[in-house]
Parts: sequence; C-alpha cells; structure tokens
Amino acid sequence: MAVRENHRVRMQQHDTPFLGVSFRRGMWKYLGDDVVMQGTWGPYVHTEIILGKNRNDMRCYTSCASSDHDKRHEGFLPTRRWTCFPSPHEWEVITFPLNDGMQGYRRAYAFILQLVSMQIPYNYADLWQCCVKVMLPMERDVMCTDMGDWKRHGVFCSQACVLLLRHFSNQNLITLHTSVQAKICNINSRGCSPNCLYRILSTVKKNKTGIESIRGV
Repeated sequence: MAVRENHRVRMQQHDTPFLGVSFRRGMWKYLGDDVVMQGTWGPYVHTEIILGKNRNDMRCYTSCASSDHDKRHEGFLPTRRWTCFPSPHEWEVITFPLNDGMQGYRRAYAFILQLVSMQIPYNYADLWQCCVKVMLPMERDVMCTDMGDWKRHGVFCSQACVLLLRHFSNQNLITLHTSVQAKICNINSRGCSPNCLYRILSTVKKNKTGIESIRGV
C-alpha cells in the first residue's frame, strides 16, 4: 500500500512544470571521446536538459557533436520531445520542480529558446578536460548568464546542463539542495563530464532530499 501511495504522489508531482537532467547510458557509436569518458568516469556518456510542462509534455535540449562536423546538426539544439519518461535502461532522469509553475516554465523556455537562436557551437576543445582530475579555476569558466560567452567558447552536453542549472538556480526558478548548489556554483563547467554531473546530483538523490530520480515511470 505504501508503494502505491508513493507512486501516486510521484505522478502528481509531475503533473506540474519541472526541469530535469537526463543521463544517457551506453555509448554513442560515432563519438570516440565517449569511449574514454565511459571507461574513465562511469556509465553515462551524454546529458540533456528537460523542460517539462508535465510528465506527458517534455522538451529536451543539449549541445550535440557531429561525426562530420555538420554545423546544421551541431551545437546547442532541441533534440527530442517526450510524452512519457524514457526507459531506465537507456536514461536516468533527475528532476527539479519549477518554483513558479507555468510562469517559471515560460521564463526557462524563453531563455533556452534564446540560446538555440544564438547558434552556440559545440565545445570540442575542452572535452579532454573531462578525462583528467584537475580542478579548473572558476574565473576561466563560461558566464552562465552571458549568451555571448556561451557562443565564444561553445559548450558540450554536460557543460550546458551545469550552466543552465546554475542560471535557473540563481534566478530562483529551481531550488537546489545546499550541497548541490555549492558544487554546481564552484565547479568549472568546462571540465564537468556527464558522470561528474551525475555524481554531484545523485549525492542528494540518495539522501532523498531536494530532487527525485525517475526510473521508468
């Protein structure tokens, strides 16, 4: 009975707008860098940001690499639209309620659409930094609020998620647990791999405070 009740509450939570981060398991077959990242850091090779009106209407965005550097399919782009949560065998999803409901959704959506219109390039130059355990100085990071800075440096997938979480938290659109907030604001996004980001977010998920993991709802 308790399990059924928990499931019902979880369903209700996602009938309201939320922000999410999805972590792809496995390996993109055309990205050699992911072989290194998977072997060195863990099972996740890709991340996307999810903006959901509810659990049946979710838009996903990320920064995409291209095997042939085709600019039409490269950089920060919308990727997919989900009408239900994906299989947990492929994706792990961690979600954050949007504080202002649909008003918060519209603000977040407007910011993301602006980023898409800026044609932010993919950050190939910093991928190697995800494979070495070196703490990069924060003063060399991309400014999360400065779209021009995004465009000058480019972003890769988990880097974009870090910057968006930082920006939306600073704008009070989402509320991060104190420990997550500190890590998100004090890690250089240029060296944050998908597995590094997952470790930051899952520390709170394991404590069952602040965020919720969706496993094949």
